[in-house]
Amino acid sequence: MMHRFVTVLVCAVILAACSKKENSAEQAAVDPALKHSAQGTFAAELPAADSPGRALTLTLNGDNSASLSVDYQNGEPAVVQAGTWTINSISNNVDVTLAKAPSGTETEIMSFAMTADTLALTNWMDLNYGQAGFKLVRSPASAEGQAP
Repeated sequence: MMHRFVTVLVCAVILAACSKKENSAEQAAVDPALKHSAQGTFAAELPAADSPGRALTLTLNGDNSASLSVDYQNGEPAVVQAGTWTINSISNNVDVTLAKAPSGTETEIMSFAMTADTLALTNWMDLNYGQAGFKLVRSPASAEGQAP
């Protein structure tokens, strides 16, 4: 009886290890066309409590670097956060990891569902972007460089 239990336990451990390897392989295997389609500059206008609004610009570069600029339209310089981006091949979400301004020692991850020329924030509840999140739309100049 104990031998059967040990055998089942060993099989379960082996199956769990194999499934973790498959998941990491899936995350590493992102379609290059999907990655290329995510590259570009995306923008949105959002309301703000203490200014006329916020102009957001997210840039996803070909080297997987990213930057998010938030202009509060209050005469002050825009707040710019730098980081990296990847595509999660399981969910096809674009995950952007940005250093929190101004310290830069902590990071935040923004996860976007990508459809055509739109990035919709999916984890807006975890971040401070209002009750409904937001959608960024590819800027026209950025779309010109995209393959049909």
